[in-house]
Amino acid sequence: LRKHVNELLQVAGINEDKQMGPFFLKKSELQDKDSFVAAVKNKVLMYLFEDAAKHKRKSIFLGENAALRYSSICAEFGAAYKPGGISAAINGIFQPIP
Repeated sequence: LRKHVNELLQVAGINEDKQMGPFFLKKSELQDKDSFVAAVKNKVLMYLFEDAAKHKRKSIFLGENAALRYSSICAEFGAAYKPGGISAAINGIFQPIP
């Protein structure tokens, strides 16, 4: 997830200092599915939406509504992650990397 997000940020022309480091999420947030999903929604997606990709949302997120509404992005992530795991969630909310 981190590598994909950082590559998207780079392709979108967002400064390197906005990329996510290896310790953006704590180990405790990665231990079970519920903690991971909550951390992604509350930390990763919020950070991208409100800060890193604030002015380039359409370059990062899929869909008209997703680029405009944080709640839509969270809902799409949860809907894609539940049945398909992290790869499905990445493909469900983020633009493909060219």
